[in-house]
This record gives sequence, structure tokens and C-alpha cells, in this order.
Amino acid sequence: MSAFVEVYRALERTDVILVRSFLDSQGFFTLLRNEHHITQSSEFLSLALGGYQILVIDTDAPEAKCLISAAMKGEFQLDKDFDEDELSISLW
Repeated sequence: MSAFVEVYRALERTDVILVRSFLDSQGFFTLLRNEHHITQSSEFLSLALGGYQILVIDTDAPEAKCLISAAMKGEFQLDKDFDEDELSISLW
């Protein structure tokens, strides 16, 4: 049986939303711990609860941590000559 382990923690909600969205886009199943406790308390409990925590399945944790580290180093940045107009947004 698989367990969930923490791969990222932050005090700011926007930080965990960005990291969680990135992991979701890479195909990981994620859970966000403390989200409701903190948001319902006007974020006063963030420090006391240790912030928001992103959890993934234990077997996915090493790869998720590696991808987060690479993203923080800027390895997923778009090229400077990236032209958004050339991007196809077709859903079909």
C-alpha cells in the first residue's frame, strides 16, 4: 500500500499553487495539506501548522523532488525568442 510523502512546503499559498500545478502538469497525483485550515483562518495558522505541504505518492517522491529542484533552477524557462503567437491552442 502506498503512502503519501511531502515533497514541497511553503508559507505562501501562491508558491504551493504554482508548484502543485507544475507537478500536476507533469502527471503526478498531488495532495495539498493544511490548505483549508490556513485559508479559513485568514492565514494566521500558516506558521503554526508549518505552512502548506504538497504530498505525492511515496514512489513518485524522488522524481517530483528532482523536477521541483530543476524548475527552481530555471531549467524549464521558455527561450527568450519564444513567440506566444506561434503556439497552437487547438483542443482538437
